[in-house]
Amino acid sequence: MNLKKVPCKRNSMNSRKTDSLIDHCSRSAIVAIGIAVTLSFSACARKPWREPLADDGRRAVLQVVEEMRQLDAGRSNCIDSDVNIFFTSHVKNRAASGYIQLLQPNSIKFVSSNPFGQPLFAFVSTGSSFQFVNTMEQYFMDGGLYEFARLYDVPAFAVASSWGQWLTGRIPETTNIINIRRDSSNRGVWVSIIPQTASEDTEGKPGKVEHLLVDIENKLLLNRFFTDRHGGTEAEIRYSDWLNDTMTGDNRQPGIIKISGLDYGGEIVLKFSALQSLEGCISNDFYLQRPKGYQYQPLPYSY
Repeated sequence: MNLKKVPCKRNSMNSRKTDSLIDHCSRSAIVAIGIAVTLSFSACARKPWREPLADDGRRAVLQVVEEMRQLDAGRSNCIDSDVNIFFTSHVKNRAASGYIQLLQPNSIKFVSSNPFGQPLFAFVSTGSSFQFVNTMEQYFMDGGLYEFARLYDVPAFAVASSWGQWLTGRIPETTNIINIRRDSSNRGVWVSIIPQTASEDTEGKPGKVEHLLVDIENKLLLNRFFTDRHGGTEAEIRYSDWLNDTMTGDNRQPGIIKISGLDYGGEIVLKFSALQSLEGCISNDFYLQRPKGYQYQPLPYSY
């Protein structure tokens, strides 16, 4: 299995010290490492914006958004970080810890180990497919990410989204901006866009709108707020506690990411630490080889 990290400026995985899981390991992994995508989103949250900006204000915000895109373009496409993941709800709580590796736009690896550095489980995905291995129960699963979503009740909305952007606090590349409004708490301005992957219904309305709360002064993304074609809330992502990259000095990576708006009062919190950029990241780093003798559960591909 390719569980070791990219050979670069960091110790091997055996030096990682990670906590034990709270609750059943593989189930916690699937809830937590699905990049907080094991969600059933509610649709009743209050909208956090006010009236639209006038033309002069719109032009100034559009200029800042473009500058933020340029800053994002200068960031590393591949990062590595320790991470603690917490899922809380009225029904149950779960937690997992380990390290995460991200390659833009949608490649991800998450590995959790015991205190001796031995891997307990690993999950990798490149956006349309996934692989998962549990070393304690000795089984291996792979196949289509949409089938994985159906199996574990993950909405197709979350599976089709850009995890790389979500987990690094980046501005989407699309220029299809449909509204710019003041924040109801004066934290910044809300920029509403239609994602590139959003489909339209029979009336020509977008299937999803992404609303971005932008800190104009510091050129940082504070929140993402997702609404469906009917205006219902699908989820909210909040960013805070920005980290310094130990290799580049870049400070645009959120240290804490909170995903709320889940059923049963659920919330997922990801806390990053020891962040660094990686050089020489390749797609093969996000591949797991099935161990011999492990139970194998393949899932079909569908779209």
